[in-house]
Amino acid sequence: MRRLVLLTAFVVVIAAGCSSSEPLGFDLARPMAPPPVPITISGEAVEEEVVCSDGTFVIGSHMEDMEGNLLEGEQWEATFESAVADGSVAEMTHRAEIECSDGSGTITVVEHWRYDFAVLDIESFGQGRINMGTWTVQGTGDYESLTGSGDFLTDFDEGMLHAIGEVEA
Repeated sequence: MRRLVLLTAFVVVIAAGCSSSEPLGFDLARPMAPPPVPITISGEAVEEEVVCSDGTFVIGSHMEDMEGNLLEGEQWEATFESAVADGSVAEMTHRAEIECSDGSGTITVVEHWRYDFAVLDIESFGQGRINMGTWTVQGTGDYESLTGSGDFLTDFDEGMLHAIGEVEA
């Protein structure tokens, strides 16, 4: 009987250890340039080998307005310029596909861009670091179970976009 109780306790401890997933820090950085461009990922998620550390931003042309309608580049530019002119909000959803350089899979960062020009200082826009929205993540290959979210930032001084937050597998 004692062995059965110990065995049961051991199985519960193993199952608890296997099923628990802890959010890990994640910072995906890419240049403000059209694909293909190199990306780097840093944070606990890389240290714990939950995600790759580098790759290539290969596809980023899929843009949608907030109703799910596809946007062409010119449409987004017109929406953005109009929001700047009248102090309103310009927002869209953008999918950035990342191919890991080690061939382990792809990571798609779904970016929700939101520029509120009633709040943003247009005089200093284009300098420093601003929060331009949020992101969620989807994966394939080794990253099929990857989930996560966080803030999407533009760092104009370094010319980089950052998806900063937490992921878990």
